[in-house]
Parts: sequence; structure tokens; C-alpha cells
Amino acid sequence: MRPSHTSNPREAKPPGAAEHLVRRRQIRGLLTLALAAILFAILRAGIHRVFTVGWWRLW
Repeated sequence: MRPSHTSNPREAKPPGAAEHLVRRRQIRGLLTLALAAILFAILRAGIHRVFTVGWWRLW
């Protein structure tokens, strides 16, 4: 009989897969938080104050 605590070899994940998933979620969360902070700052300051007339000509 097979012990119940072993899993199917096809379902076995390589070591470090859980840490990789956590790291990916952390990066996604931090980028989302940074985007929200930038968006809040732009909306609070006013879109016309951040992007003045002719701002695209500076490039």
C-alpha cells in the first residue's frame, strides 16, 4: 500500500517553486502599490500641473 503523504511524481514541484511564486507575487504587489501612489500623487497635484502644456516637446 502507498503512504498517503506522498504525492504523484507528476505533481511534484521543484524545490524553490513556492519561493519563486511568493517572490513573483511580492513584485507584482509592490509594482501595483507604486503605480497607485504615482496615480494618487498625479491626481492630487492636478494633471495640468504635472503635465504642463508642451511637455512632450522636451524630448
